[in-house]
Amino acid sequence: MAPLLAREDAYIGQEAPDDYFNRISQILAYGNTLAVAGFNNAIKTNVLASKMAGRFVPPNPFNNAAAVLVNTSALFQQCLRDTYQTVMIGANRTSLKALNHEKFTIADLPETYEKRIKPYAQGIIFADALPYLYDHLPNKLSVRMRMIAPADLNAFFQNLRTLWLECAGQVWKESEKPSIQQISPSSQALAILPQKDDFKI
Repeated sequence: MAPLLAREDAYIGQEAPDDYFNRISQILAYGNTLAVAGFNNAIKTNVLASKMAGRFVPPNPFNNAAAVLVNTSALFQQCLRDTYQTVMIGANRTSLKALNHEKFTIADLPETYEKRIKPYAQGIIFADALPYLYDHLPNKLSVRMRMIAPADLNAFFQNLRTLWLECAGQVWKESEKPSIQQISPSSQALAILPQKDDFKI
């Protein structure tokens, strides 16, 4: 089981809690099939807890909101759901609000855009963040990115770099470029003073 568990990234809220829980539970069910000695509910709960990271690391002792010891998979799943609601929903709203005010600007390169956007997007379920990311891009990139339909955040940024290189950075229509206002210098009236004739004969 260890190799199968090692393939799964630690849980930081990157997907719905039930999806992650069900996938790990399928691996744990393999332990039942192998009739691993001593593979009881407490051990399974410890394995599940070991896959948590960041804000999802369980407290010690691992009790739920009702002060009940979490020592079964069912209790763990409910605790994970509760934590997700507490931690992620508020964070997602803040991140989505930030994404809503961002754009890929004419001064950006793919690398500068990724550095600015990734901290907001990486904590959000990718399917929720993707419409905002599409809207950030100039039309030429957005259309081609939608055709690619990247599978995850890393794929989005990788494809953005590829598309940028293919277009040689020429991704903006004239109508999309910010208008540059030419500010004419203020004219100054030049007073022509009569010359004072200091020449004496």
